[in-house]
Amino acid sequence: VNGRIAAIDVLRARQVGIFDSVEGDQNLGGMWGWGGVSVDPKGRALFVGVGNSHVFDRGCDCYVDDAGYGNAMVKLSLGLRVLGWHRPPSVPKTEDSDFGSAPLLIQPPGCPPLAFANNKNGMMYVWNRDQLGTGTRSSVLLGGGPGFVGQPSYSPDLKMFFEGHAAIAQNGRQIGDGVAAFTIDSKCRFDLRWKRRVGFGNEPPPLIVGEVVFAPGGDAGGYTALAARTGRVLWRFPTEASTYAPAIAAGCATVVKPASQ
Repeated sequence: VNGRIAAIDVLRARQVGIFDSVEGDQNLGGMWGWGGVSVDPKGRALFVGVGNSHVFDRGCDCYVDDAGYGNAMVKLSLGLRVLGWHRPPSVPKTEDSDFGSAPLLIQPPGCPPLAFANNKNGMMYVWNRDQLGTGTRSSVLLGGGPGFVGQPSYSPDLKMFFEGHAAIAQNGRQIGDGVAAFTIDSKCRFDLRWKRRVGFGNEPPPLIVGEVVFAPGGDAGGYTALAARTGRVLWRFPTEASTYAPAIAAGCATVVKPASQ
């Protein structure tokens, strides 16, 4: 019930720092989701999305979710000192609008260093991670349910990112959840290329191997392989149980490019 990160000196076997996202006891502010905390590629900082607080506010006579660093993106030093933070105005004061803890940290050609993260309100937010406190660079409504957390996956070879658990609609009605694919151009502009349903409910970030996207089906179970450039279904593998864990690649000696791209 207390959201904290501890820094441990493994050589001396002792704690050397702590970050308490919402001061006080029993105040939540958890950091959870796929991936834990993200480490800056240069190894100089940490980035983490924080879940909701649970703090009584006399002003509204209610428990608020945004006390301390609740429902915010936070940049920390390796010693767990706060270097910057931001809470998008579109994240409500209540309603359990958590961030998935581990943002995607990338720098595509033509872009500043970026951080991507999803919020339970269905929005994917993107920040310049060197200027976190100035606000988001962009935000896109992609999710259709309360479990929209985590982060997209990125392919530097394709210059594309792939968002899992995106809401898939047909004739104005949501028919499931799946993958939304975006290209990134030389001016750091995002363009939605395709969406494809792979299941429904909580779906972890997809795995990109070469030009193939492997996507778990979440509550519906199963796995789907998609052509990364077009979203064409290459194959589906059903399972009896739900599939919530992200896939990993192991022993991939070669990657076969799908035909008819």
